[in-house]
Amino acid sequence: KKKFQDNNFTIVDLKDLTKDQILSTVEMQLKTNPFAKAFFTNLLKFSDVRSGHDKIYYESFSDEKDRKRIEKFSVPNHQYVDGNIKRERNKDFRQKTRAGRFIAVSKENEPRSKYLREKCKVFDRKTLSAIDVLYAENPLPSDSELASNIVSIITKNNTQVE
Repeated sequence: KKKFQDNNFTIVDLKDLTKDQILSTVEMQLKTNPFAKAFFTNLLKFSDVRSGHDKIYYESFSDEKDRKRIEKFSVPNHQYVDGNIKRERNKDFRQKTRAGRFIAVSKENEPRSKYLREKCKVFDRKTLSAIDVLYAENPLPSDSELASNIVSIITKNNTQVE
């Protein structure tokens, strides 16, 4: 777009990457990690769907007054008694087993399911902590920058799937 020269430096303002360029970059970085590759492919697909929904929303409600009115709609949160999040949770909405017992948080160190064990190999505590630290005080970036940052964290932590 723009090019500036100052003594020994050249500053170039580059165009944003296209979805295909982002996907290609992610694929190059994740050749050895098929789960992470699938995760980011799905993340980009989700981003496309979300962008499409945003487009439909702004086309359908082009007047800002209408959007503000719609965005103020609220419904009671039935997860809590009387819809008040400061009160106790509504037990009728808790997940139950087929036998009718409440599902509890596992006290085991590792998940039992193969699916979750594979996910934990990529998104281990170290990786999730690094993501938390990165975004704890910073606003979430664009989808492409978010994907790139997470790929960098995974690559840095050398997380691999067998």
